[in-house]
Amino acid sequence: MNKFVFFMAVALLLSACQTKIPYKVEDIPNDFAGLPPLPADSGIQLHIAPFPIPPQFEREVFIRKDLHNDDEIFVSKIRSYSRSGTHHFVLTTLSENKDFPLPPADVMIEQNNIDGTFNFFSLVNRDFVLFEAQSADYSLEMPKGYGLRMPKDAKLLCNPHYFNKTDNMRFGEVYCNFYTLPKDSVKQIVDNDFVDGNERLILPAGKETIITTDKIFDKKTQIVVATPHYHKRGKKFEVYIIGGARNGEKLLESFDYQHPVVLNFVNSPLVLEAGEGLKTVVTYNNESSRNIKYGVTSEDEMNFLFFYYFNP
Repeated sequence: MNKFVFFMAVALLLSACQTKIPYKVEDIPNDFAGLPPLPADSGIQLHIAPFPIPPQFEREVFIRKDLHNDDEIFVSKIRSYSRSGTHHFVLTTLSENKDFPLPPADVMIEQNNIDGTFNFFSLVNRDFVLFEAQSADYSLEMPKGYGLRMPKDAKLLCNPHYFNKTDNMRFGEVYCNFYTLPKDSVKQIVDNDFVDGNERLILPAGKETIITTDKIFDKKTQIVVATPHYHKRGKKFEVYIIGGARNGEKLLESFDYQHPVVLNFVNSPLVLEAGEGLKTVVTYNNESSRNIKYGVTSEDEMNFLFFYYFNP
């Protein structure tokens, strides 16, 4: 093991130690039933056990979970169900990297270090966002016969984010069900990507700001699902087609960051030719006395449009 890998391993160990927030098991409310497990031949369930959120505190953590699938699988639906107080629940694929060890499975890694600084190790090996939910009960469903391909022994980074504005201890907990399709019934394999408007995301204090971002496709692309991700200063999130005969056509208008509108082309995918694309127009109102930029807390902002597609 070289010195750099050793250093990162030590950093991970120290990070894991920071999750030891004292609480009593009997303090965990028993008013959350979660989701029933799926039959082995039709799905897989992940469970993030209850973890404490101290009073007047915001906690974002990362936990590697393995699906333990013996062969590649095809996922037609993902449903997450979280205890109340969730800001988001995000699933990111993990990729092997010769320079960084994968985080150990089922170890909770804090987004921030104990002194409030960002924990670099929380970024290591992250690949693509597979799923994101901004409400406690959320489902992502593909059209019939469509599936997201997951490799054998898939490894995911689970990212629950909670904030507790009360004076009492609260708890986070997440169930996540993956509904699978038999391989011989998959008629279309789906990939995922995003429109990223965060590079220019600067919101001056006390002002309204509009951020516009374009994504042009270099080959014919068919989109089946798309969903925005932004925070509370985002007052309106719009999506338009750019280029081609439908240039300027509005596809989506969403006003609630906690329950964003989902574009679901279940019956007929949205077809965009090479040279056409998507435009996001997000209107923010920064009523605070400070400038706000892209960041991971609920007091920062984001600007993403996640979408699921295939190239015919």
